[in-house]
Amino acid sequence: MPSFGHHPLPYGDAINHAAVAERHVTNMVSTVNFDYRAFDIFSGAMVPLALFGLGKIYWDAFAPVPAVQLLMRTLVLGLGVTTAVIGGLACLRQRHLKRLLAFSTIAHGGILLIGLALPGAVSLGGVLAYFIGHGLVKGALFMIAGILLASVGGIDELRLRGRGRPVWPAGIAMALAGVLLGGAPFGLMDAGSRLIDSAAAARGEDWILIAMVLGTACTGGAVLRAAGRIFLGLGEMPGAEAQGPSDEESEKRDRPLWLMMLPTVVLLIIAVGTGLPHMDDTVLRAAARFLAWDRVASIGAVGAPAPVATAGAAHPFVPWLTLGFSVLIAAHELGRLWLPRSWLRVAGRVLSGPVFAAIDRTHDGVVGDYVVWILIGLALFSVTSAAALHAG
Repeated sequence: MPSFGHHPLPYGDAINHAAVAERHVTNMVSTVNFDYRAFDIFSGAMVPLALFGLGKIYWDAFAPVPAVQLLMRTLVLGLGVTTAVIGGLACLRQRHLKRLLAFSTIAHGGILLIGLALPGAVSLGGVLAYFIGHGLVKGALFMIAGILLASVGGIDELRLRGRGRPVWPAGIAMALAGVLLGGAPFGLMDAGSRLIDSAAAARGEDWILIAMVLGTACTGGAVLRAAGRIFLGLGEMPGAEAQGPSDEESEKRDRPLWLMMLPTVVLLIIAVGTGLPHMDDTVLRAAARFLAWDRVASIGAVGAPAPVATAGAAHPFVPWLTLGFSVLIAAHELGRLWLPRSWLRVAGRVLSGPVFAAIDRTHDGVVGDYVVWILIGLALFSVTSAAALHAG
């Protein structure tokens, strides 16, 4: 019988408590399309923090419960895969930079969910590295959006075409951040994705890489497309992003560029510099300490450290494949003027299909719709929890 702290806990109560905790946390993450309107609420840090809370709750209280383990391996893994793919594709449909970055956070939140759903210290170490690296890169990108608001007076990618040249250092920083977000084979995000890849390969679940590659490449390609259009003046012919919603914003003008660039550069240096070869050992030791908590809520002492896990071999081609797809997506979007019209019609149907049309129609800002999707999410978790309890 599992225990919560020092007290025995029946399996039925354990799965119920776990389901309640996971429902609240994953609703914050905006998995799939339960709340795709969260771009005005969630930053690049709040969503990963919610996932960190889910991991802490799971490992501290519910990891020994077979039914909860099944729930993580099925529902949470499925939500992670679906969120990474749909979030990445939806990111390509955005023209408002902050909205674009928020949808990319949803996609990368799906990758973090995948890492949490895979059991073991290796995947957990990957989640910790990815969690920090993503926060650093996304923080830099939000700062670049602020620089454009303050220096150029806009946040809409299409309206800013070619107007970012006077603040070209921000363009270099945005390109670097897009490369990091798009799976570059260096940096802290790469260290995290390699460990998650290694954990998936060790369990024979290499198919997960499809969702990770697609979600990462779409978000990186969207950021690189925006950088090329804003700072180089490319992309005369817009694609599906032209149909995306956009709002005008304002920011205090005439701030020194060097002062705005300083924190951006610092964040990117940390995101790149901490992804050194020794980082794998560092995050695996952190994962071992994370798992050493003696499960006495938040007041217990840290138990004896668990043995530091050893990561298996990851697929060496994945970072290059992902980065190549990111660059290819950006080049495709910026070079639409020179592509055959027949191909553009086919490609346009991918991002204008019924799935994304349904997302747009069902998430129109009406409070009642928000409540309906929360109830749908609660029902999904309840049904899956009951099935996991029956199977356990």
